[in-house]
Amino acid sequence: MFVDVIPFKQAAWRLSFMCSCSCTHPGNWEACQLDLFLVDDGKTLGVRRLALNKLTDSCAKELASTVSTNQSLMHLNLGGNSFTDRSVSSLLHLIRTCKSLQEIDLNDNYLGDSGVRFLCETLMNPDCKIERLGLQNNGITDSCTKHLASALSTNQSWTHLDLTSNFLTDISVPTLIRLTQSCKRLQEIALWRNQFSSNGARQLESLRSLRPNLFVYINW
Repeated sequence: MFVDVIPFKQAAWRLSFMCSCSCTHPGNWEACQLDLFLVDDGKTLGVRRLALNKLTDSCAKELASTVSTNQSLMHLNLGGNSFTDRSVSSLLHLIRTCKSLQEIDLNDNYLGDSGVRFLCETLMNPDCKIERLGLQNNGITDSCTKHLASALSTNQSWTHLDLTSNFLTDISVPTLIRLTQSCKRLQEIALWRNQFSSNGARQLESLRSLRPNLFVYINW
């Protein structure tokens, strides 16, 4: 692994990360170099260009170790890679270590139910400050919603949850209703493109009338 931190303009830093895996171009070590831009706008500090890199489990540990060295990091986008449940232990290390992290985007990966259940064990810790979680298109089914509800109900820091394009059905509706009722700070929950019936979608949409500040995004 190669790490180099370089001053980049007035309010930004460039951190180059090179892992020793062959995740994007097999056999080409150089091709797996990523540029992480840490941009400080006076309010937030975030990492850019980690999405859509086809990163795999083989580089998760090194990546987590590198990124977690930044103790001001607030937003992390790992969407559109190829992480599975085997990457979760490394992601948990990152979440536990980087105390400032408020948002993590894991959309369009392959965590599955087992990965999300494992993730929830850390997310429910009161010391975890995550407010926004993206789990769009991760192969999540009804067997996982109770773990998510437990995590969000236990840790009241949550404001946004994206579960778009998974495999949730009407079986999850009662649990999702309880989740929105118990997680008082929740402002948005995205449930587009799941497998709810019209009746199930109507029940979820009706939550808007019970909590005017809550946005439930669902199609039916």
